[in-house]
Amino acid sequence: MGLEVQDVNTLGDIINSTFGRTSTPRSTNTLSITCKILNENTLLITFTTIMTFYNNSQMQAQKNKMNDESKRIINQYIKELKNQFKERAGKTIKLEPKGEGETTLEIYNVQSHINTKKDAFYRHKVFVEFSI
Repeated sequence: MGLEVQDVNTLGDIINSTFGRTSTPRSTNTLSITCKILNENTLLITFTTIMTFYNNSQMQAQKNKMNDESKRIINQYIKELKNQFKERAGKTIKLEPKGEGETTLEIYNVQSHINTKKDAFYRHKVFVEFSI
């Protein structure tokens, strides 16, 4: 069965985090999760948060912790997406993550001449195949 326009519109409405909607879960204001439709059967889910650390060992420890946390939150997001789609469209959507995804750490606040504190954006991206 192919994709129907109404199904794509419903999915797009659920993942919409633009005007009037937020990508920040209600339980926290320190992370963001967004989702985009890339093509006829692929979504890109992006988890973003801010990390603060003072040295490389702290950075690695926080990165490992965020890796586990981002996977947990993305899996929870996928589950909620399935439930919302079922509720709105009356159909089941199959969502299957492909691979481990991509993790990046973008350090944006370094003032080594003042102190050793560093701030960074942690991003974890996962490609998800979908079918209805």
